[in-house]
Amino acid sequence: LASYNRLDYLKEAVESALAQDDRYLFEVLVVDDGSDAETRSWLDWKASQTPLLRVVHQAHAGVAAARHNGLLAVRSEWVCILDSDDRLLPGALEVLAKALGTRPDVDLFYADVLEMSHDGKPAGRVRYPLFRDNDKMIRSVFVRPRVPFKHSGTTFRTATGLALGGYDVDLPFKIDVDLVLKFLSAGRRLHHID
Repeated sequence: LASYNRLDYLKEAVESALAQDDRYLFEVLVVDDGSDAETRSWLDWKASQTPLLRVVHQAHAGVAAARHNGLLAVRSEWVCILDSDDRLLPGALEVLAKALGTRPDVDLFYADVLEMSHDGKPAGRVRYPLFRDNDKMIRSVFVRPRVPFKHSGTTFRTATGLALGGYDVDLPFKIDVDLVLKFLSAGRRLHHID
């Protein structure tokens, strides 16, 4: 999680990750991008309550720097990105782990999402498209220009992400587009989880 304030949402995001079955959870890493004192204090307190949560604090440098520093700090083979205003559904990491186990040829997984209304009720499932090959997805990215799936929940091999350059800290936005294009143009395999 890259985090900058939004404490109420951040609490829900962190709790949803910590609530996953710990057989599939190595750690929850939050890179705090110079949040206010209340947010930093809650993160430090929460990390003191569970060894599964690790917090890295940095001066405010933006989401690209926070995500890249998080990628550098990851201690596991795989990283699952979670935005600080999103939540993992119960059992999400178990579904991901099963996909990882059956598709060792894949470097990046993306999944459908369930949108929530402001009152916390499900607003509908978003089904993302399947692409026959990387070129078709590249064309889709350039036409929009955006990633044809939600970056939050994207799971990829840490070493591959780093080898491809990770997140570009000089980009003010569209860092997800840049990262996914790096995977696609390098011929890395992406796989949709329904």
